[in-house]
Amino acid sequence: MFQLIPLLFIQTIYAAVIFLMARKQAVRTWVWTLSALVPFLGLFVALVFFVRTILSMLDRLNALERNTAFS
Repeated sequence: MFQLIPLLFIQTIYAAVIFLMARKQAVRTWVWTLSALVPFLGLFVALVFFVRTILSMLDRLNALERNTAFS
């Protein structure tokens, strides 16, 4: 039981960050946040959400490059 306490603490931090980032991305904030709080599943959910965020940032950078290349 005591082994889960550090994991739950880390997942609580992940859930808070995911909640803030999900509001910015206009996705279902509570679905992502609550699924990040489930032990062991939350680490996978956080990984998926962070990769999704990085990919959307790269898409925005590519769009900026395309728009400024012809200007």
